[in-house]
Amino acid sequence: MVNLINQKGLLLVTRIDHQQNAQDAGLTLNPTEVILFGNPTLGTPIMQCAQAAAIDLPQKMLVTEDDQGRVWLSYNDPSYLRDRHSIIGCDQELATISTALQGLALESTGATDKQPSA
Repeated sequence: MVNLINQKGLLLVTRIDHQQNAQDAGLTLNPTEVILFGNPTLGTPIMQCAQAAAIDLPQKMLVTEDDQGRVWLSYNDPSYLRDRHSIIGCDQELATISTALQGLALESTGATDKQPSA
């Protein structure tokens, strides 16, 4: 996922390895990593439309592995941001981000169509 983010010219902000943090605390957790990344030319206009959206930016994806060894990729669709922050006037930016996130998810997993997320 990180290589793909870099290939797409997106800004990799950070990676949070929750499994390692759990191990450091003497606990166990299946592989769980949050990857924060973004594109300021798309994120900034959203914050201009609704500054509180900054709490949910940059975008992030969660990569987890379950007990059966299956790897899962999750992210919040930008419609969630629109509804959560009552964003008005940034429909094009939100649509562009939605398309980009879907493309990243599909390309990184090799999936052929979008799967609904909870």
